[in-house]
Amino acid sequence: MVFRKDELEIQLKDEHKMIQDGKIRDDSPLDVSDEFGALCRACRVGDLKGCQEAIAAGVNINARDSFDYTPLILDEVTAGRDQIERWYRSNVLKYKVEIDTSKAQDVKWTRDNGIFADVLLRADEESEEQTKSEEDTSKTRNTSGLLNGIPIGPAMSSRSPSTSRKPKKSVLFPVHRAMLIRSEYFQTMFSSEFMEAQATEYLQIILVDCSPEVLEIILNYVYTEKAENIPIDLAIDVLFAADMLFIEKLKTKAAIVISTIGNGPTSLVDRTHTENGEQEVEQINVYDVIRAGWLLKIQRLEEFSARYLAYRLEEYIDEEEFEELIKESAGRIEKRQETDTIELLDDIRYYLSERFRLRFEDSGLEDIMDEDGEINAEAVQAISDSAANDEAIDVEMPKLSKALGDLNVDNEQNPSQKDPASDPPMLPAGVRTLDGEIAGDEFAADAINYQVLLGKIDTLLERLKLDA
Repeated sequence: MVFRKDELEIQLKDEHKMIQDGKIRDDSPLDVSDEFGALCRACRVGDLKGCQEAIAAGVNINARDSFDYTPLILDEVTAGRDQIERWYRSNVLKYKVEIDTSKAQDVKWTRDNGIFADVLLRADEESEEQTKSEEDTSKTRNTSGLLNGIPIGPAMSSRSPSTSRKPKKSVLFPVHRAMLIRSEYFQTMFSSEFMEAQATEYLQIILVDCSPEVLEIILNYVYTEKAENIPIDLAIDVLFAADMLFIEKLKTKAAIVISTIGNGPTSLVDRTHTENGEQEVEQINVYDVIRAGWLLKIQRLEEFSARYLAYRLEEYIDEEEFEELIKESAGRIEKRQETDTIELLDDIRYYLSERFRLRFEDSGLEDIMDEDGEINAEAVQAISDSAANDEAIDVEMPKLSKALGDLNVDNEQNPSQKDPASDPPMLPAGVRTLDGEIAGDEFAADAINYQVLLGKIDTLLERLKLDA
């Protein structure tokens, strides 16, 4: 017997009232205990051991959580998700087609197919050109008169290279509208009067403006809700594609992937480093990241970029592109006044202070910080001046070393008269600062470096004629 919706609602209401009156027993009571929550979490992720431990502890497996789910329903949902993932990989990904871009729109895929696909998504690869140049061929130019028949050089250099282009490739994914409508972009497309929403004999081919690798990551998320392994080099492309398709959760995941790299040690770090003679390039282009944060209004990326730049400022501040970035940041304020600050520079100054403040705190140099926990510029300048004075004293060190050396020679000639206390002291090695000077130790070097970087920021602002 089939009940109407209103009839079911009436029955459920009556049943709920009888449970409250104690006339019947509630087989699925609400359970908000930690033990039942642990059982539900184990069912969600398919943790068999966790389920067994919770059941052995006496947790009611017929109870329901605050979302009205029982452990059995959650287990079925998890099992169903796993089945969908296996089906997706053995059908959608298995039957994707790689084809020349020039022939992509000519593909005919009938609606009566074994995987029930009802639309084709297309992504184009970037084109590559392979150029082969022929060798120059010398030609003899016959001349009249005395030079007749004597080769005097090529009449015309044959420099026209034969260019062979590698055909541009496209990848077609057979997919299902029922899954794609999780994206607001596709939901609007398929529910409107657009051409892609019309019924045709063969499957519609929809071009998505991204690379095949990025589209596959998007489809993985749409079908399986998994996006844990987004490659760093594709993260920005995934970010823009997810924004275009209005998939906010995937967009957030891509932003998290980007913002969790590069947060390494707080000491001076090179953009590139040499290992075994090979130079390893940085994982991301921070200029692209900050511009993506501005364009897509993602605060996480703006803060990450400012921190990334601050912790590597000595590697970036002298670049033309960094200068252009500061000008862009200043230009983002409409009708900017002289008293307005530059947001990016404010953030860089904050994280630069944090970078050296943490260094000084770890070293127990609390006198470097002021009452608010910020680095005291006057105290830093005092350390810088002290380091400069130490450098002046170091000029006399060669004379001292020579005298100690002479004393050592005398002791070697008369071993019995050698005084153990006369051994030359171990002199600390100096640390080179960003301005090329030598500081007495790492802490003095950090103090000088901090002042040097602040000075470079001020110089940059003067050159750009900006007040911040």
